[in-house]
Amino acid sequence: MNSLRPGRLRRPAAEQLLDGVPTGRPVGGDPLASLLAAAAAPPHTAEQAGEDAAITAFRAEHLVPASNLGRGQMIKSPLAKILTMKVGALALALGAGGVAVAATTGAFTPSGHASTTGSITTPVASGSQASGSHASVKASMPGTHTGASASGHAAVPTVGSILSAVDAAQVCRELAGKVERTVASTDGSAVAIMTETGLQNALDNPALSQVVDNPEFVSLVATAEGRGNAPDYCGLVLHLAKLASPATLGNLPGSALSAIPASIASQIPGSALTGVPTSGLSKLPVRFLSKLSAPALSGLPASVLAELPASVLKGVLPALPAGALAQLPAKVLAGAMNGMPTGTLTGVVSRLPVGLRTQTLPMLPKSALAGLPKSLLAGLPGSLLSSL
Repeated sequence: MNSLRPGRLRRPAAEQLLDGVPTGRPVGGDPLASLLAAAAAPPHTAEQAGEDAAITAFRAEHLVPASNLGRGQMIKSPLAKILTMKVGALALALGAGGVAVAATTGAFTPSGHASTTGSITTPVASGSQASGSHASVKASMPGTHTGASASGHAAVPTVGSILSAVDAAQVCRELAGKVERTVASTDGSAVAIMTETGLQNALDNPALSQVVDNPEFVSLVATAEGRGNAPDYCGLVLHLAKLASPATLGNLPGSALSAIPASIASQIPGSALTGVPTSGLSKLPVRFLSKLSAPALSGLPASVLAELPASVLKGVLPALPAGALAQLPAKVLAGAMNGMPTGTLTGVVSRLPVGLRTQTLPMLPKSALAGLPKSLLAGLPGSLLSSL
């Protein structure tokens, strides 16, 4: 049943007006007929000027065409496309919401831009295809990152950025692997899985000085603040047995060392610091030293240990030899011994020289002294002993 009243413009007549075919009815007497006739007219220069802007806005919204194909087929003539461009220009002026409305017509596909928007103009038939089309649109957008390289490896952080210790450890392994492959290509030996020994040998190899200059290691060099610092920094984050150039450990940036998490720093063996000059160790940030294990800290010189917080030094004192204890200031010793269990405190005090002992014990609370053997209290002031 036709619901259109007599005299109204019917659909066949509207199609003829859009196609530019005379209908025999006066255009000026019907507002809708006048509108369709104007839409079928050739576009003006001002109208075409908004085409590129509308297309750009459409792409930026990552839109795909509506799945209602039947409606899209209703407007299919070249003149209808001109009408669509006019609507698109108007939609751009109205904002992003207007762009979305224009897109639902399914005809926003100027042929001049089809080569760059193929995934946009393809109808979506299923959910899986929709996600694939959306991904392809996003991949074609400038400045869009997929988060992974073509080889399947995790995306490398922005070139020149400062790496976290976890990311640096991964990049250091890649650096060592590339060094090993470089060496293998020259001597013909097989490339084995990177063991700790293999990592150590790769960081010690002279070929590293050339490999580290590759663009993929720019962020590692930036983190270590110099290509020459990269081997030692990698040795630390990979907690290897020794450093490639221990004499230059003090040149590593304090910010990078302090950023190494305790879970990694605590695994650095004491032997890794062997050979590092005292001047280099004294430059290491306390925040980094505080994360080292007690065995690693016990090998540090007294001048470095004296800079540690009392809470950290408390765990180191029991492992220090008598010679190292004797070099610590009495005030530092007293701060670290305060709060120690009686048994642990007795062991530390018994290894102190008598002179240092008599300087240190009066700084401890009387409750701590009361638990010590009388033999260790010899030489203390009589007034102190009588109060115990």
